[in-house]
Amino acid sequence: TFSFILIGALVTCVLSLVWTGLPKTTNTSAASAALIAGALIIIGEIFFVRALTDGKASVVVAITSLYPIGVALLAYILLQESVSLRQFFGLLLGIVSVLLMTL
Repeated sequence: TFSFILIGALVTCVLSLVWTGLPKTTNTSAASAALIAGALIIIGEIFFVRALTDGKASVVVAITSLYPIGVALLAYILLQESVSLRQFFGLLLGIVSVLLMTL
């Protein structure tokens, strides 16, 4: 499955470059960030497919749909975002639900 994901990502990249045209100037920091983000997306998809292969789809999809919990925690830690009591309990219930699904 890894080869299919990699081939799909490369074909998509080439087609998007051909469709939109190659940029005249390239910002190396933006291009580096885009390459890193693309690599992380491919790695995430590989782990997702592997989880679907090894586990129950109902559990895998339910757990991966709770990714906003990670985003909210990172926003709290890195950006010092404020979290209301209602949001805190929502995050807590999401974490507890993941724990209960893995039992």
